[in-house]
Amino acid sequence: MTGSAETTVLPTTGRGVHIIDPDAVPWSPPAPRAGRDPAATRDSGVLEKWFVRPAADDDRFPVSAVRFRPHFEFARHWHTEGEFMLILRGSATVGDQEVGVGGMAYNDARTIYGAEAAGAEGCDFLMIRRAWARNTLVPSAADVAAAEAEGVVNSLDRLARGLGRRGLHTFDPASVSPVTDPATAGLPTRWLIPADPRGDRPPVAVVGLDRTTPVTWDRPEHGLLLYVLKGTAVVDGVPVTEGKMVYVDAGHGFTAGASADGPAACLSVLPIAAPAHQVAG
Repeated sequence: MTGSAETTVLPTTGRGVHIIDPDAVPWSPPAPRAGRDPAATRDSGVLEKWFVRPAADDDRFPVSAVRFRPHFEFARHWHTEGEFMLILRGSATVGDQEVGVGGMAYNDARTIYGAEAAGAEGCDFLMIRRAWARNTLVPSAADVAAAEAEGVVNSLDRLARGLGRRGLHTFDPASVSPVTDPATAGLPTRWLIPADPRGDRPPVAVVGLDRTTPVTWDRPEHGLLLYVLKGTAVVDGVPVTEGKMVYVDAGHGFTAGASADGPAACLSVLPIAAPAHQVAG
């Protein structure tokens, strides 16, 4: 791993442990999406930053940030992969709930929703999927009915009220009791989306780094993302400050601990059972 922050992790980037500085990446028009008209995507007014942009046959998973202008509302649609969101600036409506800075949400795969709506200040959010996803618009009632007939869930723009049901979900890490888990090197862990190898959701947790003595994480089988929510994490001896992230390629172990300034907290995303990537977009 290099001692300085990288900008993006691409298919040509060497394998290992990567520190990413989001502020070093410029905003640009969004990448073309499978199932969407490229011109409509480019002219939508949405902006995007790519941090991890895998090739279609790569084993890395996509990580980007998205910017919506004030009061922007995305058309009703569904994805072939679930989508985890962390609000970085402003606010957004998720289902029937407004989510502000630091708020987290997850939209299940094959779930219709049209509630990606920005607040008065607009919204920037981190977006993480376990693989590239196809985006299907369903603007009319007939389109929705046809999707439902194929088994796609209609969220009706309401939260699912629990992970036992498919749909839209928001999370309050403070309401989740921490556990000590070998999967996160024995660190205190609040599981927002527990691991389920039979399911299609990526395991997501908030992990506390409460001691300066570094702990060794097992080599992830399918890659791992750490986003520093607060404090400073020390990864392989390199300080990683709040708002920066670490992407660990599959098969690469690393050490992590808190800095001498105090404890830190990291958002951990590990897409176990990730499928082969669909066509990029």
